Amino acid sequence: MHLKNLLLLQLLLFLGFCASQVAAKPVTIISHSQSHNLELATIEGYLYISTDQLAILGEGQRVTSYLKRKETLKAWNRSFVFTIFSPYMSCEGQNYNLILPAKYQNNQLLVPFESFFHIYSIIFDEDVRFTSDTLYLKGFSNRSSNTEPEQRPFKIVIDPGHGGKDPGAISKNGTHEKTVVLSIALKLSELLETNPNWEVILTRSEDLFLPLSRRTQIANEQHADLFISIHCNGSKNQEARGSECFYLSPAENDQARAAAALENASLLLEENPPISSLDEIEFILADMLQNEYLRESSRLAVLIQNEFKNNLAFPSRKVSYAPFYVLNGAFMPAVLVETAFITNDEDEDLLLNEEVQKDIALSLKNGIEEFRVEFLENSR
Repeated sequence: MHLKNLLLLQLLLFLGFCASQVAAKPVTIISHSQSHNLELATIEGYLYISTDQLAILGEGQRVTSYLKRKETLKAWNRSFVFTIFSPYMSCEGQNYNLILPAKYQNNQLLVPFESFFHIYSIIFDEDVRFTSDTLYLKGFSNRSSNTEPEQRPFKIVIDPGHGGKDPGAISKNGTHEKTVVLSIALKLSELLETNPNWEVILTRSEDLFLPLSRRTQIANEQHADLFISIHCNGSKNQEARGSECFYLSPAENDQARAAAALENASLLLEENPPISSLDEIEFILADMLQNEYLRESSRLAVLIQNEFKNNLAFPSRKVSYAPFYVLNGAFMPAVLVETAFITNDEDEDLLLNEEVQKDIALSLKNGIEEFRVEFLENSR
């Protein structure tokens, strides 16, 4: 039985090697006044670093268990355990999500470069900064530089939900969620871009289909400070209406679970969906949550929902939490906003009103600005 497992693993490793397109990228890593010039692997557009290279940086060693598909890296006086073909890593009993799976090629384990060092910064509470060709591991963030935090633009990724072949929720009158949320997202972007304190990135600015995981990948690649996913809710109950704001966690109740199921249905339109049915999603996400941003995400959701309650004609529901796949793996505070129920006649009429869309965008801006002010005060 062990021999069969070993042969199967060897076959999988070989197929994984053949399927990946690998290129090299030179990167300099400056760590505690020492400089290391490394060749990182570029696989399908993402940077990967080998555990051999990490062992050099952390003055450690690695041990591979092929039968268990595990590798232990002992470096920086810590033990990091990786699983081949899995995005999960553990360190001293704490689990972390690398977003992209580890790869095994040429007798080397390769792990996602930026994700690993983001988690490194959390584990060691150490400042990390990455430019196009250099990684600085200590003393180069805004907390330790001469630049005050107020002078650094906050980077926000705005994600208009759905798009392209995925219309999202559809009203009985044929209004598509994807169209309404794109209009609101563009208005929010215009409002924020007038303020030099903000740098804005849109995941899509046109009617384009994007896999859910790609949306948070954009935010991570851009090293965003915030991620806002904008949606319209839908329900078989046409009396249901109102706005609400969510952050990522296992579902609070059946209503939250239903809202998440509606948005997560986009997964089934992807070419290689990570799940075969929506019944799997809560179980999977419960193991993938990035809990270090839970408090900040919930606070951001509260500030936005307060603005909705005070400024919009929609009934204000509440802040809630649910397993929204689009929020998974965001290395920053992240929320999903359900602006209103497109399946309710009154909400739909409001959502299609240009002035109401501007009010929604302004309420989002105000909540986001309040969060930024609180963040800067707490950083002092």
